[in-house]
Amino acid sequence: MIIQSDILAGVPNLIHGSGVVKACPLVFKYGDDFDAVVAHRRELMNELGIRLEDCVFMEQVHGARVRRLGKNARGSGIEEPDSELKAIDAMMTDEPNVFLVAKSADCVPVFLYDPKQSVVALVHAGWSGTIQEIALKTIRRMSRDYKTNPADLFAYCGPAIGRRCYSIDHDLERIRQFQQRFGESVLSIEHEQLHLDLRRCNRLLLEEAGVEPESIEMSDLCTHCDEHLPSYQREKRERRTAILNIIGLRP
Repeated sequence: MIIQSDILAGVPNLIHGSGVVKACPLVFKYGDDFDAVVAHRRELMNELGIRLEDCVFMEQVHGARVRRLGKNARGSGIEEPDSELKAIDAMMTDEPNVFLVAKSADCVPVFLYDPKQSVVALVHAGWSGTIQEIALKTIRRMSRDYKTNPADLFAYCGPAIGRRCYSIDHDLERIRQFQQRFGESVLSIEHEQLHLDLRRCNRLLLEEAGVEPESIEMSDLCTHCDEHLPSYQREKRERRTAILNIIGLRP
């Protein structure tokens, strides 16, 4: 199953999507058989019409480090976790046939595309990366490295846990951090508990960076509610897979 953005789907030579192979492990951490994980990954990439060997996987540590990539990064992390690009949560490239991959299972995947400079970026934004402003930092890095004008960007926040399902009632420090950074609009009372709208937080960061509101698309799919999608909050230790979010350019 491939989930795509309306705002990006019509762009020539742009490959993107959030993919799941139902009931099959796509991450080594949750699959004992590495060969099976690679086979399922290859199946997903074939569906998108790209080669697994042209993909780049990152370790993802819920931080705010951004890395610029080229063709020499292709193949990182595709067959075993030790070769994933270490300690980063966002990647960007202007080179064709370099397909960026981020794993998610409740965190917000943020897809970025600059049609003027032919640049793509992919951000893994969990609550920690969001409070560290990783989406904002990625756009600033795109502006520095590629001369991206944020007003030219198209942005898509993919499937993630929704506000109604994400309680942070137990975490007073996290509540304080999000109130101070984003204000009351990202918090709400649901079922007598305080809930966080992580996608709205990232939308606010995108708008703060200078992305035009009409150029931002927000998926309405909640990973916790939709049983076809993996969710850490729903499955905890039983989780066996993840969404693979992919973006890249064809020549």
